[in-house]
Amino acid sequence: MQLKLTMLVTVLSIFSPFLWATTSPSFDCDKASSQIEERICTDDALAVLDMKMEKVYEQALQNIPDSERSIMKSMQRGWIKGRNECWKGQDERACVEYAYKNRIIDLQVAGGLIEVPSPVGFNCQNMADKPVTVVFYNQTAPASAMITVGDDQALAFSTRTVSGARYDGQNVSLWEHQGEASLEWFGTKMQCQAIKRTEGSSQLNSLNNNEVQEPINPVAMNASNDAFSFSALKNTAYQGFESGADRRVVLNNGLWIGEPYQPGGAVSPQVMLIGGIKAIGDLNGDGEDEAVVLLNYAPGGTGQFLNLAVMSKSGTQASGKADNIATIFVGDRVRVRDLKIKNGKIVLGVVQVGPKDSICCPGEVAERVWQLNGTTLQELDSNKQTSRLSLKTLAGSSWVLESWRYGESARQSKPITLSFQDNKFVGQSGCNRYFATVKAGKMPGDISVSPPGSTRKACQDPTLSKNENRFLKQLADVHQFSYFAGKLALSYGQGSHYGVMIFSLDSSLKSE
Repeated sequence: MQLKLTMLVTVLSIFSPFLWATTSPSFDCDKASSQIEERICTDDALAVLDMKMEKVYEQALQNIPDSERSIMKSMQRGWIKGRNECWKGQDERACVEYAYKNRIIDLQVAGGLIEVPSPVGFNCQNMADKPVTVVFYNQTAPASAMITVGDDQALAFSTRTVSGARYDGQNVSLWEHQGEASLEWFGTKMQCQAIKRTEGSSQLNSLNNNEVQEPINPVAMNASNDAFSFSALKNTAYQGFESGADRRVVLNNGLWIGEPYQPGGAVSPQVMLIGGIKAIGDLNGDGEDEAVVLLNYAPGGTGQFLNLAVMSKSGTQASGKADNIATIFVGDRVRVRDLKIKNGKIVLGVVQVGPKDSICCPGEVAERVWQLNGTTLQELDSNKQTSRLSLKTLAGSSWVLESWRYGESARQSKPITLSFQDNKFVGQSGCNRYFATVKAGKMPGDISVSPPGSTRKACQDPTLSKNENRFLKQLADVHQFSYFAGKLALSYGQGSHYGVMIFSLDSSLKSE
């Protein structure tokens, strides 16, 4: 009996070093100030996670420069606020557990407490315009994977499988074996193939402006006669990221992956061009157009830092190439509503983190304005006041359904449209006109939709009829709206059926 007890203690001490310290969290339960804190105080597993998070947080603070500690402390306060909002979710406990696991890994990466291998790129079905990369964190407990699709990220944790490696998260799962992968991403299932990294290939394609004038891969640069086309911009050099203002990184099909910051285990950064949204116009009054594009910079962890880049044409207009003359940081996890050039200035409509928001959940609707001064972007005060993300934000525009979920096109001969009028979603579902009452939830962007009603016209085309029924069913399951690169995103889900419908703004239907 004594031997069995000794073995049990040994096993527990290896796999759960915090379990024997205490089942109390890091804060005083007598002073618990929220429903979530009270729950943590009565849940041993959540209390253990809280203790681990607190220890990792203190270690990370000690590892980073003094100048960055105030930022980390501010982000920690924002994270606590976001965790305490979990009572508004469908599964309160799952939300809290996921928040802790996510934050622990974020702190471990930011504080340099774990070695982070270079991201693995994948070619996935129907994702030619959205790079897919995965960072496998083998030192976390359990092992985890940060999956990036386009400019969206999700964290998944290792689960048991007969062969290969499987990772499951909230609305995502990844099974990988010998370079082959099956990815389920918010309802979309796809097969993927790992991209082989060749020796000496440019994971760190940094160029010094004073030494190298031409970016790597000039053939791809000239794939289009238009220097401002996305095919050209996806293979162009950009400045202003971790390499410094005087150095550049070169995108390869819209993505750059850097070498680790420190040999043998530092974080690998990424820069990705956001496709489908750009603005073209004269920014400096010289009679020639510039282009404005958006890039996401991911230095590691869960941060998604939006940057705005101005491109000009070098050489003659007929044979010129795009040159990035200015780049500026916009914010972390900013959602873009629209981008335009107006009166020689850049105007960016965003949903961003406001004074009362946690970092996870932006809810402030704002207009940001910049002017170009030579090779410098200066942000100006906007004439528009900020507001909260609400159903009113949707008023005045009409949208066309572009995809049922990631990678699955919804284009058809009779477009499916959507507008918000008089507290209802209304539009054409294909053959019929529909309406559905919409109510706001407690968090910014949270909504509930009543079962839609519609006219009774019969569809002669069976495909249109099938798609109409599908749309009305998915619309009834919508629980959140947001924005994605100038497009409207409606998240829907019930049971195992979930996804994100993407709508493009239709200028011909726009309400004035």
